[in-house]
Amino acid sequence: MNMIINREVKANQIWEHYKGKRYLVLDIGYDATKNNPINEPIVIYRSLYHCDEFGMQALWSRPLVDFLQKENNGKYKFTLVE
Repeated sequence: MNMIINREVKANQIWEHYKGKRYLVLDIGYDATKNNPINEPIVIYRSLYHCDEFGMQALWSRPLVDFLQKENNGKYKFTLVE
């Protein structure tokens, strides 16, 4: 599979973390916590691998801004898999 630089996150896409693990995006939600009055968009995603600590297909969430950011090494945190 080829990696593509697409910064639009949608449900049912597979994204690869810069460390090599892959995840399925389930949906975009909103952070409605009291300390976040602007309802920041969050990515809700599931791992596509077994993790000893969290099991198979662990469910995760992360702010959209964080999901799309570049790391200090210049790589994007997540890249869309074609």
